[in-house]
Amino acid sequence: MAALLAQAWQVDTRTWLDRGLIYNIKLVREALVHEGESELDMLSCGSGGVGGIGPDGKHYWSPSSVDMFVGPRVAERLRSLFSEVEAIHGKDI
Repeated sequence: MAALLAQAWQVDTRTWLDRGLIYNIKLVREALVHEGESELDMLSCGSGGVGGIGPDGKHYWSPSSVDMFVGPRVAERLRSLFSEVEAIHGKDI
């Protein structure tokens, strides 16, 4: 990931991993390891507390806090998932 960011942003990223600036990198198949989880769960960043959605009080990443290094089809699917989260959140308010 550091090499990809260095190329994309033209910055020196060699120490970013050691400094904790790159984290939570995982494949979708690793993120969805539990049977019955939905695609929306890969956008989840925690649960409980104020502002959670649904019976589990899940929290989801904001599209503005996510960098997507994917092709157009995957980017479109992710945008669709973010729209679903926004629609669900609107119903819970």
